[in-house]
Amino acid sequence: MKKKKASKSIKTEIRPPIVTIMGHVDHGKTTLLDVIRKTNEAAKEEGGITQKIGAYQIEFPSKEGSHKITFIDTPGHEAFSAMRARGAKVTDLVVLVVAADDGVKPQTVEAINHAKEAKVPLLVAINKIDLPGANIKKVKSQLAKEDVLVEELGGEAVAVLISAKQQKGIDDLLEMIVLLAEMLELRADPQGPLSAVVVESHPDSHKGPVASVIVKNGTLKVGQTLSSEGVRGKVRALINEWGKQIPSALPSTPVEVVGFQDAPALGAEVYESKGKMEHREAPQILQKEDYKELTLQDFLEPKIEKPGINVVIKAESEGSLEAIVSSLKNIHSDQFELKILHAAVGEVNKSDVLLAKTAGASVLSFRLKVPPVMERMAKEEKVLIKHYLLIYELLEEIEEALWGEVTDEVQEKILGRAEVVGLFQSSLGKTIAGVKVSEGRIALNDKIKIYRDEAEVHAGKIKTIKHLKEEVREVKKGLECGLTIEPDFNFEKRDILEITRG
Repeated sequence: MKKKKASKSIKTEIRPPIVTIMGHVDHGKTTLLDVIRKTNEAAKEEGGITQKIGAYQIEFPSKEGSHKITFIDTPGHEAFSAMRARGAKVTDLVVLVVAADDGVKPQTVEAINHAKEAKVPLLVAINKIDLPGANIKKVKSQLAKEDVLVEELGGEAVAVLISAKQQKGIDDLLEMIVLLAEMLELRADPQGPLSAVVVESHPDSHKGPVASVIVKNGTLKVGQTLSSEGVRGKVRALINEWGKQIPSALPSTPVEVVGFQDAPALGAEVYESKGKMEHREAPQILQKEDYKELTLQDFLEPKIEKPGINVVIKAESEGSLEAIVSSLKNIHSDQFELKILHAAVGEVNKSDVLLAKTAGASVLSFRLKVPPVMERMAKEEKVLIKHYLLIYELLEEIEEALWGEVTDEVQEKILGRAEVVGLFQSSLGKTIAGVKVSEGRIALNDKIKIYRDEAEVHAGKIKTIKHLKEEVREVKKGLECGLTIEPDFNFEKRDILEITRG
């Protein structure tokens, strides 16, 4: 890698690198992020609990001293390509994870293209080198075909061999990140004008709209007035990844901002605003060509057009919403048209139900709990609210509706869904998953599929279920329980369970 010439001024200071980890699904991105995060447990503030704020910063004790590194904690499924592409705007370095036993795959190529387009340097992490089928030479050859030529083949790309699961080579990887960051000479002015980028945002029932940002320049402080693509706010609190309130955040620091009037868009720039609070512009997830505004004329003048499916989409975060909308735009049918009437972050409300009733639409709710009063209203108004925990399920149902086709696999009746909310170990060393049932029910001997980052990672059968320390045969929607499956599996929090009849 060639050394980057940086324009140094008296005010600028060296800042920590901002790193995004990319790669194909199930190649170990999530495991690597978790392992790196755990290497910094000693630096955790006393009493702090790790928070999911879309990014985190570690302090790595290298041979030359202590170095900070910021990691963007982005989802890995291909539906989130739009998020990853936007993430490259703030990224200094991309760590491309490639499984040694699987090689270069579609998402690997996609990640390479994102990095190239953004002109962000790549560091290759060849993972799972401990597996019997590992073929490092083949991986390097496949990367060369995508114009990623490693140093030993005469190129500039650095490749580090790791096993995230065995925690091997992690220090080597972090050392290389520090070295490449030094070559890039990353600088910022803590006293200069504030500039930050939104890496996640969502409404919070207690805090109001919150946004996770990474500071690019200047210093973000409590009390500042901010502006982000028309969304304004005054910083009431800054919360770090340990859940602790801090007074300020320096360049490259990830922090959750409380005080925005609305949740700003993913990837939006944030600046300090010195002027008075101006009229707010609602953040637009959809462009004008992506949705149809309903007017009285739509009901008075019949038009000759393709029959369509109307939907209202509500999601838990800007990242999820953007991924769903961009994926739906790629679904086409010769017979039917998909119309997204409205898409927004936050719970289903009265306005959503009335809009759906007026337009004959369904409401698609992603990873949200619908208030009981809205469930009752929807039932009275004969509006269908569909609940989803996985993006692929939402997309599959829309495709089936547009094409009128149901595959044998889809015909397998889903009896329930649940999410892993806690992990425990039995006296026999087996993993017990603490789960909350979100749909239907789960029962003994049911078949179970486990999804992580939108990909199926395991399948088995429910062996035991305990509710309130008592063994039970069945648990229904809204309740929590502990369960074990066979064959045994290393569950992780936020794994999604799909239940079918045994």
